[in-house]
Amino acid sequence: MTAPEHPTAELPPEASDRTFGSVVAGLILVAIGVVWMLGALDVIEVRLSMILPLALTIVGAALMAGAFRGSHPALVGMGVFLTVVTLLASFLPDSFRGGIGDRVERPAAVAELQERYDLAFGEITIDLSGLDLTESKQVEVSVFAGQINVVVPPGIPYRVEASAGAGEIHAGGEVSEGLTPRLQYTSPGFDTAAVTLTLDLQVGAGEIEVRE
Repeated sequence: MTAPEHPTAELPPEASDRTFGSVVAGLILVAIGVVWMLGALDVIEVRLSMILPLALTIVGAALMAGAFRGSHPALVGMGVFLTVVTLLASFLPDSFRGGIGDRVERPAAVAELQERYDLAFGEITIDLSGLDLTESKQVEVSVFAGQINVVVPPGIPYRVEASAGAGEIHAGGEVSEGLTPRLQYTSPGFDTAAVTLTLDLQVGAGEIEVRE
């Protein structure tokens, strides 16, 4: 007599799809975590334009590998969503494609001062307190969501033109807050000074602060 065969338990297609989707989602989170860690260690500069295609590539590779095991509608949905978000991000302003996290810029010479700084999410500080400004400069700073801090050079007259989609703006002792706040401030002596600094600051949602 032969021993009775025990049927092998198989997961239903829905459960199998959920399990496979969970593995892929975990891989995406691990990949994003590694990229974020490298950014925190200043090995690379983390950008949304890097993270979104990375996640889309992982989903695409998983769909190719899982095609031999059946259909995976959950992964297809995830792939469609990531494709739409990636396409939308490519049309958004440069600030959305900027870095993620906290940044501090302290240019020590005029040649190191950039004309524009962009950040997607986080806080950026432009510290010009140690800069010997020998010629007039205009600096633009844009953050999609987060905070902009600017410390102006001592003794240099400056003008601020700041706007936000929602949040607060502080400059020259003046405050503007709420939805779509705007603030223009010109320090004394700006119109007659030989060397001046003009700040064009924009934040989608968050706070702007200019201090001396």
